[in-house]
Amino acid sequence: MTNRVEYDMKRNKFGMIQFLWEWLRHYKIHLVFWVIYIMYESGLTGVFAGRFGKAENYIVHYTLNISLFYFHYWMMKKFAKKRFYILAVTLQIIVEILVYIPLLAILNHFFTDYNQASIKELFGINEKFIASAIYRSIFFIIVSTGYWFLRQYINERKKAEEIERDRLQQIVEKEIAEKNLLLAQNAHLRAQVNPHFLFNTLSFVHRRIRKSDSIAGDVIVALTSLMRYAVETSQDTEKVLLNEELTQVYDLISILKTLKGTEFNFQIEVESGFEHIMLIPLLLLTIVENMYKHGDLSNANNPGVLKIAILNNTLIITTKNLISKKKKSLSLGTGLTNLQKRLADHNGLNGNMNYKEIDNEFLVDIIIPIQERG
Repeated sequence: MTNRVEYDMKRNKFGMIQFLWEWLRHYKIHLVFWVIYIMYESGLTGVFAGRFGKAENYIVHYTLNISLFYFHYWMMKKFAKKRFYILAVTLQIIVEILVYIPLLAILNHFFTDYNQASIKELFGINEKFIASAIYRSIFFIIVSTGYWFLRQYINERKKAEEIERDRLQQIVEKEIAEKNLLLAQNAHLRAQVNPHFLFNTLSFVHRRIRKSDSIAGDVIVALTSLMRYAVETSQDTEKVLLNEELTQVYDLISILKTLKGTEFNFQIEVESGFEHIMLIPLLLLTIVENMYKHGDLSNANNPGVLKIAILNNTLIITTKNLISKKKKSLSLGTGLTNLQKRLADHNGLNGNMNYKEIDNEFLVDIIIPIQERG
């Protein structure tokens, strides 16, 4: 129990020291200013008067004057947004002077050897004292007002600099955006030229070899169709017909079947009535690509399976394949994680995609609310 109390005391002490350090660091300019000002004024006054006052005299007077300085500054901030600002500040100054005079007299009476009470003068208040107190209070009020205007100027300048920085930042961002737009337009033009050149070349090759090698010709036709679809139907396209997507899957399977022969075993099971169903592009191609890339499709008794079914106005897509320890090179540039994100972006909570491994088999389940072409 004693150790716990000692620990709490040390923690509180450390917290207090940290708080004081942060406070001193934040207000160090104020502290330095007041120390210099008090030393200058008290020293100058002592030299001209030929004597210095007691320590309590300085403590009382400067505590009151500094308090007036910050109180006036705080009230200026409060009145800054008021409708009758000048009237409010004028009344504020009058009230501050009227409070300052008796408060100074009371503090002098009890804590210093100045203005001691007499039979004729309450707390030593006389015309000379009032004039001196008014002068002293007005002096610190003017200095406080000047400090407030200085702070206002600094704040307004900071705002102006921030606005200018924001404006320059917007100019830079606009220039970058325009540059990126130009690059994108150039890339789009190149993307239009390069695929057409490729497709025309493939068509030329197909015409030359179709008579001598019909299998190679069929592969070129399927590859051309698949690549044209992948290029012209980007991920930015919102929806495509499921039937169009499935046609490309058949082209991909035809190519892989030709290339791999008996090492490629794949089945597609599709229910009828999906002609007008819409889905995001490259969905089926992505999952078939993933099955070939990461799956073992060489077992004729356990082939890869893609099933497409409709249940309660919902499209259900499932796949199953053995997991391969080897990786193939084919890739359409997207993966299941990316596909999962795209499905969430397009369908929100209404659609979902899950994949998992069970007994050396990789399973994918996709549920999508049916959207038909409008």
